[in-house]
Amino acid sequence: MKRLYYVLMLVLGLSISGCEKEDRIRVTSEDSLTFQSEGSSETITIISNVPWKASTTESWIELSPASGAAGNASITVTAKENESTDERNASVTISGGTASVSVKITQKQNVIHTKIFYTSTDGKTVEPKRLKAWSDDAI
Repeated sequence: MKRLYYVLMLVLGLSISGCEKEDRIRVTSEDSLTFQSEGSSETITIISNVPWKASTTESWIELSPASGAAGNASITVTAKENESTDERNASVTISGGTASVSVKITQKQNVIHTKIFYTSTDGKTVEPKRLKAWSDDAI
């Protein structure tokens, strides 16, 4: 009888300890965002059972809101214009309690467009309609 009592107590103890909630944050939208160089806004949607905070180490990214209560939430991620000719990469981390998730952020580089003009032999500036391989003979 004592043995049955101990087994029941063990099962009861395990079932009670198994009822503790686990901190969870889940991204329900894409787990990566890509922005064009002009800059724009995209949305991350999450489900969390704990209060959360969103953060990034990059100054070219703004987050709104940067924190929230447990439940469903949308975080607007705004990337400022990328004036560099290099692609930018970062991440947004959303954490709460012992849970944490990251969303990868990529922003395309600024493409510099140039027009090529040349001066003809009669002194007029001409814009070529099609670029061809240039040689000394063509000038």
